[in-house]
This record gives sequence, C-alpha cells and structure tokens, in this order.
Amino acid sequence: MLFPKAVFEQTINQVGAKEENRTVSLPFEYLLVKDSQQSIQEIRERHKKGDFSSGKNKSINLGISSQYLWIHFKLKGLTAGSHIIEVSNSRINQLQLFEFGKRGYIQRYMNGDFYQFKSRENLNKNFCFRTILNTDDSTDYYLFINQIGSTTRIPLIVYPERQFIKVQQAVYLFDGLTYGILTFVTLFSLFLFFSSRHLFYLYYGFYVGTGILWFFAYFGLGYEYLWSRSPWFQMFSAPFFACLNLILNLKIADTLLLSGKPRSMFINLSAFLKITFICIIVFPFIIDLRYAGYLINHIYLLIFLLTVIASMLFLISSVIFFSAKKSIIAIIYLIASLIKASGIINLALIEINWGMDLLPIEFALQIGIIVEIVLLSYVITIRYATFEKALLQSKIEIQEQAFNNISRELHDNVGQQLSLAKLNLGTLKEIHNTQDKEKIESARDLVSNSIYQIRSISKTLLGEKVSSIGIAEAIKNEAERISKLGLLSINLSFSRDHFSLDDQKEIILFRIVQEALNNIIKHAAATIVNISLDDEADHLKILIQDNGKGFKLAGESTPGIGLMNMKNRAHTIGADLFIESTPGQGTSIKILLKKPADH
Repeated sequence: MLFPKAVFEQTINQVGAKEENRTVSLPFEYLLVKDSQQSIQEIRERHKKGDFSSGKNKSINLGISSQYLWIHFKLKGLTAGSHIIEVSNSRINQLQLFEFGKRGYIQRYMNGDFYQFKSRENLNKNFCFRTILNTDDSTDYYLFINQIGSTTRIPLIVYPERQFIKVQQAVYLFDGLTYGILTFVTLFSLFLFFSSRHLFYLYYGFYVGTGILWFFAYFGLGYEYLWSRSPWFQMFSAPFFACLNLILNLKIADTLLLSGKPRSMFINLSAFLKITFICIIVFPFIIDLRYAGYLINHIYLLIFLLTVIASMLFLISSVIFFSAKKSIIAIIYLIASLIKASGIINLALIEINWGMDLLPIEFALQIGIIVEIVLLSYVITIRYATFEKALLQSKIEIQEQAFNNISRELHDNVGQQLSLAKLNLGTLKEIHNTQDKEKIESARDLVSNSIYQIRSISKTLLGEKVSSIGIAEAIKNEAERISKLGLLSINLSFSRDHFSLDDQKEIILFRIVQEALNNIIKHAAATIVNISLDDEADHLKILIQDNGKGFKLAGESTPGIGLMNMKNRAHTIGADLFIESTPGQGTSIKILLKKPADH
C-alpha cells in the first residue's frame, strides 16, 4: 500500500519509541525508460531534473509494460534499527536496488525470476531488502525493474525487521492452513474416485490440486519450494497451472450442469475455451518467454487474461441459465462460482490495469477458493450419495432379475422334469416285490415333495409374484414353507392383511425379511421366530425376533454379508433398519419405513 506524500510525512512524524513495530507504506516517484543500460548516475541526474512522476495510487500498476521502470523513494525519521523493504510482488523478471545514504552508495545484486531463487537477498516469496537506519538518517533508494511484456504492479512496504518476521509468520501460517485444507479435499476426492471409479471425482481432485499449484505459482510459493532451480518454468508457471485449473473447472461445469443432456451451444463454447487454454499451455514450451521480447510476451499474456475472463463469464452465465431451471446443484454452484469468478476476473483486470485493488489479492482469492471448495464439496457429497444409491439400486435390480430368471428356470425346466419323473414312476404297476414297491412309493413321495419345494421357492424368488399378492401374503407363504421343512416355528402378527406400498418397496422389504430368516436358520440356532407388521401413524414397522444364541454388536467392525445386504436394501427405499442382539438372548431386527407425505 502506498500513501500520498503528505500523508506519509505525517505518518513518519508520529513514529516514536512506543511505535517501533509500526509498518509504513512508501511514497514513490517513478520513471519509464526504453534503455536498460542507463547508469544509476544518469538516473539520479534525471531525478534531480524532475523527470520522475509522482505515484498517485496505492501501488504502481502500469499494466503490461513495454519499458523499463525506475522507482525512487526516501526513508527518514524511522526508528533506528534494521528494517525490511518489501516489494509485495512475487513475480518480477529482474530488479536491483541502489541505496544512497550517510554510509555512502550501496548497490544490491540483480535478482528476479530470470535467476534461480537462491540468488535472492532474502529467501522470501516476495522480494525483500534489509537496510540499517539511524533515527536521523535520510536515505534515498532507486529500484530498477524489468517487467517488459509482463504485468507491472509494484506495491512497496517498509517494516521494522521484528515486525516483518511476525507478519511473515502469520502469512505463511495462513498459507499452510489454506493449502492444507485444499490438499485434504484433493486427497478425499481421489479417494472417492478410487472407491467409485467415477471420473467426476478424479476431475474434481485434479481441479483442486491444480488450483493449489496455480496459487503457488502466482504468489511465489512454487518458486520458493518446488521449482526454485527452473527460472524458465517460473516465467509461465502461473498461466500453465491456471489453464489446467480452468480446463478442469469447465469440465466439472459440463458434468454438473449438463448431466448427460448436452446443449450444443454450451458444449461448443466450452470446447473452444478448453482448446484455447491448451494452446496457451503449449506455447511457452515452444518459445522461451524470457527472450521473446515485448510483443510476443504482451500478446501471450493478453490472450491468457482475456481467455480467463471469457471462461469466468461463460461459467457464470451457464450456471445462471441452469439455476433458472431450479437445479439445486446449479444454484449452489452459482454461489460458489460468483465468489471465485469475481475474484479471478478482478485479478485479470488488475493485471492489465483495469481492476480495483481493494483487498490484498492473495488473501481475497484464498478466502474465495475456500468458500468455493466448501460449497462444491457439499455438491459432490450430494452427488456421491446419489451415485451410491443409484449403484445400490442397480445391484438390487440385477439381483431381482437373477431371482426372476432362476424362478422361471426352476418352474419351467426343473419342475417340469420332476413332474415327468413322477409320471414315469406312476407307470410302474406290475411290480410284485413288496420291498421294491415301497422304494418306488418313497421315490414318488420324494419327487412330489421336491416339486412342492421348487414351486414354493420359485414363488418366493419371483418378484412379480410378491408384488401381486402383497407383502403380508408373501411373508405368510415364506413362513409356511420354512415351517413345513421343520426348520423353525414362525409366529405371525399383522395389523392388517393388505398394506399400501408400491411394488418396489414391497419386494425389497420382503427380501429383507427373507435375508433375516436365512440368517436365523444358518447362524442363530433358534427354534421360534416372531414376525409382526404394524401400520402405524407415520410409518410401517416390521419386527423380527428370534430366541437364538444372539451375538455381540459392540465393537463389531465388519458386519456379515447378510446384515450388510439388509442395511443396503433398506437404504435404497429410505427405510431405517435397527439390530439389537445380546449373546444368549436372541436377536431383534426392526425396520421402519416412513410413509409418503400424501399417504
């Protein structure tokens, strides 16, 4: 932040011993030159002649620069001690500081993004210079900056060194928290992808990941920690990751909003923007932007910024269009997009000196993307839950189809062959041996019993049969079949003979009861089972109790397949399933299905 000179002079006069940690912004004067070879003595002479212009805004923002920049500022009246002069911009091609004070003339080393990160005087994501001041010192500084073809935005701040350390600790702590949250979201999205194999979650994970790298590149952390020995990559790292991020952003918008119903206008515009971003990504790998000169850098940066603005406007208009269709996902996405897109559009406009620099850019964008990620994470949670439910429904439908096929196969094939075998046994009348006759009669009885059992099983497997006779009658038939086998004694208690349920819910509830009875037969060692169906005020309740050996529920980390099947089936129809069991005291399974509001 930069104050007008009169305000600055007033501020300096107020700095005393009690305000030694005060941070102040610098007044400045600047000069644009076409020749980078002018000596510092020539620049000082031009300053004495009044060739420098006074800064009028909070920072120098010249847009995409075509000339070299010299900045002059003066420090006086500050508390004695070590101070840090910070150029609050992490992306500067070249800069060099010259100092003129009582100690004489000091020339700092040339550094910037054209050089490896370790060449900086202070290893900080921004460019910082340490200077020693006495209370009565008046020191002139000249700062040379080469930003030809790049955005020239130069805020200048001076800190007492202790205050600078505190500020940097707070900044890096906030960075750590922000990027820690985003990294967690990235890993969680990749976990959802590996568990569901749905590409949407892969896109979203990479979207958040490239967003982190974009911010790393734009605000200097990437050059500080990741590619500090690659100046050529630092030159275009921000556009590189920004383009990847926005391509994924458009892909996510396609997936969330279009949902398999493509509209040619949106698809075509989205595809055009993606292709443009890909060209922007590829171009710096063909031409080294450090040596490309003003025109190529200017055109490259301008195309990038305008494409960013166009993609954000396209995204907002798309979301507004689908929000008008009353899509809840689109409405949430609209809120998230407006927050992030407005920040990115303003950032792009600031880059070309058209935007409003009202808040610290890094802080505003970090808050914006966190809010966006929170909202979008809520959307993908809804989507994942919907996907899981649809997947489970699909599995149940496949199972029902398999049951129906088996039922028909038993009835039409196996049942018919057994009936034929029974008829053949009935033709054996001329046998006089009593023992043989008894064997034949026993075989006929076994075949008759098998035919009965197959027909009973066929009826219970056939979902259409269940829905046609109703759940109460289907449970009665199943109980009768099991009782005739002598496996269990089943007591039934129904509050009515017919329950108003749709076919799918009746079939799924019957399958849950079937699964429960199958588990009791296999594992419970029970002799008596009580099943009740009660039509209560706001829900249907099914209660299945046995007198078996029970089992321990507490601490059970991996429930059996049978229990999981019952819970999954209940989940697909919105029912709640509760299991209570104690070793030696049997098991109780309760299913509660809420009735529709218009019931």
